[in-house]
Amino acid sequence: MQVESRRYGRVWFGHLLEISMSLSSLILTIANAGATCASLSRGQIVAAAGYYFGYWFSYRRA
Repeated sequence: MQVESRRYGRVWFGHLLEISMSLSSLILTIANAGATCASLSRGQIVAAAGYYFGYWFSYRRA
């Protein structure tokens, strides 16, 4: 996003704004990846707990 102006400062601000927007997009991408990883980890924990409970329940009843 190029901000055209007669002043040099506004063009520089436009570059800073563009860099800031790119960094915020990168941060959101990293946060999304972290949330996905945490969700998968929770799913594995729930699956393992369910497997253990099923094993315990079926062999304790016998």
